[in-house]
Amino acid sequence: MIAFIDSFIDSDPKRVERLFDVNLKGTYWGIQAAAKQFKKQGKGGRIINAASLAGYEASALQSAYSVSKFGIRGLTQAAAKELAVDKITVNAYNSGIVRTKMRDAIDKKLQKLNMKQ
Repeated sequence: MIAFIDSFIDSDPKRVERLFDVNLKGTYWGIQAAAKQFKKQGKGGRIINAASLAGYEASALQSAYSVSKFGIRGLTQAAAKELAVDKITVNAYNSGIVRTKMRDAIDKKLQKLNMKQ
């Protein structure tokens, strides 16, 4: 998972595309790979995706991240409905803020932006 802080207007298309590639497309292809393996084994299975609270309520200065996490929610629901017939469950968890190096960098940038206002 990746995230960055940037205004919607100033977002770099390459950074946004990379974020979608990792967060949303990576989840899409991961579900597909797991579902194929579970179907091959014929015993069902469980797929759990990492969504976020930002997928329930968008965050200012994190539009691309919020979009990717809203997308994971929809993708999870669609996959769950489609794969249920094969006894494959698909769920997502929605974590809040978790202290990581990435989160520390986000907080540092947010502090700088708040100082300017």
